[in-house]
Amino acid sequence: MKKITDLISQFASIEKEITELEKLEAKASADLLLVASPNISVTEARTKILDARLTIDLTASKKSQAVPLRIKVGDDLKATVKAIVEKWNEAVMQAKKDVEERLITLNTEFFDGDGRAARDWWESGNLERMPVFEKYRTAFYPVEAMWTNHRWNETMMAEHFLRHLEKHAKICRLESFQLAKL
Repeated sequence: MKKITDLISQFASIEKEITELEKLEAKASADLLLVASPNISVTEARTKILDARLTIDLTASKKSQAVPLRIKVGDDLKATVKAIVEKWNEAVMQAKKDVEERLITLNTEFFDGDGRAARDWWESGNLERMPVFEKYRTAFYPVEAMWTNHRWNETMMAEHFLRHLEKHAKICRLESFQLAKL
């Protein structure tokens, strides 16, 4: 969990830096357009042109360093979240399987102690649709759905998963997952 939050904050700071650089670049471009005004002296126009050109060059240089870093951090964040989602889904499915095993064990007495008959009965019906398993169905986090919302960036996806994890860890009694697995 800490690794995800660290990557989220790192990604957000890089995004903020890129946004500030783009604002500086836009301001410098606007200053270049003001040079055409007849009210500006030649000396002042030269100063504004040099300042704007220097600002544009510096921001372009910094952006050329920040953009690949943002991509790298975003890819790290995606890979980390995907790995944790897979572990989470395994834990959810194992918890569901444990409940199924307890229910089969409890029902063996109705089959004269025959565990195989109880298991066959369980597998022949659509008993996993029982309401007791609804929490496991909703706790399962579909990995392929994470990257389908194109308006979300990497941090939004990671934060959405963390909220999902917090909500469903208590419901499915998987609170230990947060501490032990992340």
